[in-house]
Amino acid sequence: MKKTVLLITILLAVSCTKKNTNAKEFLRPVHDTIGFAQYDWQLDTIYNRLHLKDTPNSKTWKTVISPHDDYKYAGKLYHTSLTGINAKTVILIGVAHKARNYKLQDKIIFGSFTHWKTPYGKLKVSDLNTKIQEKLSKESFVVHDGMQTLEHSLEAIVPFLQKKTAMLKLYPF
Repeated sequence: MKKTVLLITILLAVSCTKKNTNAKEFLRPVHDTIGFAQYDWQLDTIYNRLHLKDTPNSKTWKTVISPHDDYKYAGKLYHTSLTGINAKTVILIGVAHKARNYKLQDKIIFGSFTHWKTPYGKLKVSDLNTKIQEKLSKESFVVHDGMQTLEHSLEAIVPFLQKKTAMLKLYPF
């Protein structure tokens, strides 16, 4: 029996602090507008329907593993899994469902986007993204904006992080 190991990841280092840069923006659009929020009122509705509330806490989780699915199924899980994430910069690693279509299997896939469009506005991609690439061997990764645009696994969790971060700015501890 032939075993195939498929290791596909997409890295996105998200910085939740606003920075004023003169560099030209390259915006990654929202891709999955069916199962995930495209507008702020949609995620606010999910919060209300699931009775979710972001509150300050002193939890300090360094790693979270969370599946991704439509908010109907995984919304509460996203919220709960992020309660202990209180960092200014978060590294997200997701799957790439269609990597084989681009012959990108077994590669770490980065994008060259400077920002991601989210229900709460633009979210700056951290410079840490580039620093990680500089530390990796050239054979282990690829920069592929088409794959980054099509992949939705990180798109699901980013608005929850962004909403939580907005709350943390109001209630720093």
